[in-house]
Amino acid sequence: MLASTIASPALRRASREHDELATVRRTYSLDEAAATLWISRTTAYECVKTNELAALRFRGRIVISTAVIDACHLPGVMWSRVRESNP
Repeated sequence: MLASTIASPALRRASREHDELATVRRTYSLDEAAATLWISRTTAYECVKTNELAALRFRGRIVISTAVIDACHLPGVMWSRVRESNP
């Protein structure tokens, strides 16, 4: 048998934990975020443009962090507070 096929319990556990973290969703596309927040796609783009909705940009792709979406769903949370806490 190859050494790579024999793994210690700790290594198997670390691998399983890594797989679980890889399946946790951390960002949403702008369209998905808009649907989750019950706003139109156009409104979502405008909110990102005016920094009312914190977003990450990767070469033209705009994604919204799960933390930002979760914060928007909290009762009494204003988007301006979300923007200030996530520059």
